[in-house]
Amino acid sequence: SQTGVDPGDIISGRMSINVTNDVGGDFELGFVSSSGDKLAKPGSGSPLDMSTWIELEDKVVYVGPNSSKAVNYTITVPEDASPGDYEALFTSKFLKPNEGAGASITTAIGVKYKISIAGERVYNADFKKLEYIGGVYEEGDVFNEDKLAIRVYYLVTGNSSVTPRFKVDVLDIFGKPIYSQKHEARSAYPGTSEKHKIILEKTDLANFSWWIDISASMDLVLVDADGKKDVLEGVGMKVVRVYNIPWAIVAVVGGAILLLILVFVRRWFVLGRLRRNAKIYVVKEGDTLQSVSARFSVGPKSVVLLNKLKSPFILIPGEKIMIPGSQK
Repeated sequence: SQTGVDPGDIISGRMSINVTNDVGGDFELGFVSSSGDKLAKPGSGSPLDMSTWIELEDKVVYVGPNSSKAVNYTITVPEDASPGDYEALFTSKFLKPNEGAGASITTAIGVKYKISIAGERVYNADFKKLEYIGGVYEEGDVFNEDKLAIRVYYLVTGNSSVTPRFKVDVLDIFGKPIYSQKHEARSAYPGTSEKHKIILEKTDLANFSWWIDISASMDLVLVDADGKKDVLEGVGMKVVRVYNIPWAIVAVVGGAILLLILVFVRRWFVLGRLRRNAKIYVVKEGDTLQSVSARFSVGPKSVVLLNKLKSPFILIPGEKIMIPGSQK
């Protein structure tokens, strides 16, 4: 590991290949990305993968039984390299043993090489999305529906690696906090999009009615070249609402609404039937609801419904009322 490196620097070094048994052979040497999919493949130009910056004096060397071989290497730092940490992993592949005794594809993973390029470092990330994913599978592939889990998506946008830290808060239907949890995700490199699952440890969170709000705020834990830690707070926050409707209550309320609709439809249908063939009658002195209904052979309730009469159903001489067609 080497710190204080500047763009354009050329770093020379030497490594040793050791054979500790009685079988020597040829070894193919090289450097690869130290973090697999976290860094781009060699040759892609990723600023954090320096495997393509390293040139070996010998790519294939012979090492005899119980002996060692020194190999020189040169690291050429590009002039446009950004400040930050760069890594590569040395590998040696055992091609064939001495005396031509057969082939082998055994690969030995050697030392991780790391340099830190000086300059201003920019730590930043973009909190892309918060997603609710329901219950969780626990040990033994057993599904636990009483625990809740979320997934966070973020993109590292600075020139240095960061460790995202999330504070998760759960609020009830009234906005009152009922649970809080902190979770530190894995470190991520610049330019990488990450997704990370967070399991909420409180076991009875799933036993809620109507809905809860789950919010996640993201901070960044920073580690400089000297190992000093710092925290960049308030990078982003997302909220997701999770519903758990009590269907028994919904069924009762829905049934009541349906009953009201049916009553209204029936009333509308009856009024339509009564209006057909209805006639206008001018109330005379001494008329009552019962006498008028009996005169036209209709029920008093039909006259009340058709004319929207109010109790005590007194008829005023001279007013006009509708009389339904005869029901006999």
